[in-house]
Amino acid sequence: MNQNVSEKIDKFFSGFYPVSFEKGEIIIRPNGKIQNIFLLKKGKVRMYAVSDDGQEVTLHIFRPQSFFPIMLSLSEAYDKYYFEALEKTETLKAPVEKVIEFLKSDQEVLFDLTTRFSNAMSGLTLRIETMAFEDAYNRIASLLLYLCEKFGEVREDKTIINMLLQHDDIANWVGIRRETVSRQFEKMQKEGIVENKNKQLVINIQKLKDAIKH
Repeated sequence: MNQNVSEKIDKFFSGFYPVSFEKGEIIIRPNGKIQNIFLLKKGKVRMYAVSDDGQEVTLHIFRPQSFFPIMLSLSEAYDKYYFEALEKTETLKAPVEKVIEFLKSDQEVLFDLTTRFSNAMSGLTLRIETMAFEDAYNRIASLLLYLCEKFGEVREDKTIINMLLQHDDIANWVGIRRETVSRQFEKMQKEGIVENKNKQLVINIQKLKDAIKH
C-alpha cells in the first residue's frame, strides 16, 4: 500500500469508532448480515471457517492497514466465517455502507484494495495446490515460507515470525492432523530449519527453501 492510499484510509476511518479486542476474542461471527467494516491498526486477525465435524480451517491472516470483511460484505457471503484476534488488537469500526460509499468515491483506494485482494487470491490458490499435491512436510514448509514473507522480521541469517503458533494452528491451516504437524516439526528442528525461542518461531530461511521439494 502506498503512503497516499494509507493516509486516505486513515483519514476516512478516523471519523469512526475505535474498538479493541483481546487475544482470542471473536470479532465477527457468522450470525447475520455484516454491519461494520474494521480497519486493523494494531495486531493480527485470523479468518477461519468451521467444518460440519467441528474442524477449523484457517483461510487468511490480516495485518495492520487491512480492512475487513469488505470482500464478504460485497459478495454477501457472510454466513460461514469467523474473525478472531490473534493478539491484542486495535481497530477502527465504520458502517459498511459508509465504507462502500468511500470506495466508490476514490478510484485509487479501490484499485489498491482490488490489487491486495488479487494478491490474497493468488496466495490462496497456491495454498490449495500445495494441499492437493504435496505431502505433510512440504505443506508445513510452504506455510512457514508464506508466513516468513508476510510476517517475518529478518535478523542476520534468520527470520523471526512474531506469532505464537501452536501445532493445532498449523494443522488447521494446512489441513492435516496435529500429531502429524508435531512429527514434521521435530524433523525440521533436527534439520536446523526451525526453532522456538521466547514464544517466537525462528526460521533459517535458506534451509527452509532448500527443504521444499518441487
